[in-house]
Amino acid sequence: MNLRRLVPAVIAALSLGSLLSPAAHAAKPAAGPLTPVIASMIPQRQVVAVRGSDGRFHVLYELMLTNSVGAPATLGPVRILDAANGRTVRRLSVKEMLSTGALHQLDRQDSETSKLPAGSSRLLTLDVSFASRAAVPRRLTHRFQVATQNPLTSQAQRFTYDAGRVPVSRRIPPAYAPPLEGTGWVASDGCCSPSGHVNAILGLNGRLQAAERFAIDWMRIDAAGRMFQGDPANPASWFSYGSPIKAVSDGVVTYARDGEPDQTPGRMPTNLTWDQLVGNAVYVRTSDGLTQAFVHLSPGSVRVKAGDRVQTGMVLGLLGNSGASLAPHLHFHVVDGRRPATSDGFPYTITSFSLAGQANVNQLLAGIKGEASFPSRDQLNPVAHDDELPLGFSVVDF
Repeated sequence: MNLRRLVPAVIAALSLGSLLSPAAHAAKPAAGPLTPVIASMIPQRQVVAVRGSDGRFHVLYELMLTNSVGAPATLGPVRILDAANGRTVRRLSVKEMLSTGALHQLDRQDSETSKLPAGSSRLLTLDVSFASRAAVPRRLTHRFQVATQNPLTSQAQRFTYDAGRVPVSRRIPPAYAPPLEGTGWVASDGCCSPSGHVNAILGLNGRLQAAERFAIDWMRIDAAGRMFQGDPANPASWFSYGSPIKAVSDGVVTYARDGEPDQTPGRMPTNLTWDQLVGNAVYVRTSDGLTQAFVHLSPGSVRVKAGDRVQTGMVLGLLGNSGASLAPHLHFHVVDGRRPATSDGFPYTITSFSLAGQANVNQLLAGIKGEASFPSRDQLNPVAHDDELPLGFSVVDF
């Protein structure tokens, strides 16, 4: 017997036993304050609701779930509650959290089951939407169901408890002009369902960081729903390529990089340095303390430099395929600090656009390979929208 392991366990049990009520010594003890899976919010200075192109107000955030006991713990459905009155505002089933990628590992790989091994962590992406801004609660909390081993009795037990309180700000997201012009722009990997951007949580500067939770990769389709015509290995064959990228508001350029080459479409580049990931890029800081990132511009096209003041509608550069890019697109996102990679992702809306249809990730992947096309323009019926955030894989006209 390992006495070095036994003695601390006995001391811990005796200490806890002196704090528990007499009922805790019954054959089936109550859970008391035990919460085997700990829930903590991925840092956001402010959780802000944003109106999406579905007309609903979305609250997007992430929880880190950590199994604190020495046995596997299996999650059941999660209820999101209004902390003020306990009302359920959303129920996330196990099937939904697994099928959508809402529950995933720290390396962004989707979880195959809701079981957390002993001592392990998972990330849970949550999008809760409301019919109006007034309906958004000031605080949210979460009711977990967890099946695991009681660390005091070593017996299997099912726990139900509330954890992971999330404050929601009343701040209104900024409204920006469109960063592009023309028809047929696909909001690839956008808010608010789990996606490559929404789940892009990395360990940076000693903490988990979600800078891209509201990022969009803008890619263009033609009237027939195609993404390119001709040789797909030539960036200029893609309908997005060379499109003017415009300032979405007044601000000051804090970073401008040019000279990085375009990548060959269809292949994600490897062996890039941290600084090369964005390729050619422009960052614009605004008076409200937010920073906008325009990423993957074409080489030789950047028209501004650090320190320049820009006005809404000014051309910053041209859309390209530089940096860590699979196909020509504009990556655009906003953060609440100076550094677009190591600050919190922040929501925004676009002042005016027309919603022309809804695609999905499978259509996008097929379109990149040239194996299929998005719905052609004559099948779509654009509808005007104002001051909303285009949701993921929507097709919009500017």
